[in-house]
Amino acid sequence: MARRRRVLVGAADILVATTIVAVVAGAVVVVVRQRSDDGAAAAIAAWATDRGSERVAWPPERRAAVPALLASGVVPVLIDAAAPPQQYAVARTEVVVTRVGEPAPDLVVESHREGDLVAHRVDLEEAGTVPLEVGDTVSEEISRPYRYAPLRPSTSVPPGDALERELHLAPGRYEVAVEAYVGIEDDDATTSIVVVLVPAGGDLVADGGQVGRVVEEPLVVELVIPEGTGPGTRLGIGPLGDSGTPTLLVHGWSVTRVADR
Repeated sequence: MARRRRVLVGAADILVATTIVAVVAGAVVVVVRQRSDDGAAAAIAAWATDRGSERVAWPPERRAAVPALLASGVVPVLIDAAAPPQQYAVARTEVVVTRVGEPAPDLVVESHREGDLVAHRVDLEEAGTVPLEVGDTVSEEISRPYRYAPLRPSTSVPPGDALERELHLAPGRYEVAVEAYVGIEDDDATTSIVVVLVPAGGDLVADGGQVGRVVEEPLVVELVIPEGTGPGTRLGIGPLGDSGTPTLLVHGWSVTRVADR
């Protein structure tokens, strides 16, 4: 019995030691990858700034290099490589970074490789005119306070004003999601906000809802752009009310084309 106990204890010790070695080895791999990405990030940042670009679309799974990019003088925007072309125009990221082996984005003017990453310079003017297909989403994450250290503060939208963005939306049905909250120190505060799409050559379409002091989930509305309008479309987001209405703070927004009509 004593011998069996010693054998079990020895086996447990070996298992613990193996687990520790595996954890340490994994940590070493992560550190090495981070350092490797830091070098590539600095080189890509230099390549981008040489071309007058201050914003870079960076792979979300390689976000550990964000501090190195910021230190090198560029603003990284975490965008998946499969994003539609218009996303790069919305994010104002002329340089788009992908991993070797991934498809290059559309409308590439030139490319530059650093390690297993490839930086592509995209024609933003053309990218901004490519309409969304059904299932495509464009978005702007202004501040990511609950998921990732924010790169900039939330946008303040006072009463009578609106956050506006120019998009390229063909006729169809769209889902607009807004992450916003009331900018006053009152846990019970709420306010009404309105979400507007104004297609070229047509009347505005709008909907809205209530938001509170904390962003628990996005406010989602569905809007339809009718046939014979667009494709140039203005998105507007703002508080609904007079001068006594609280200021709206917007973390981010997204527009998804959910159907042709």
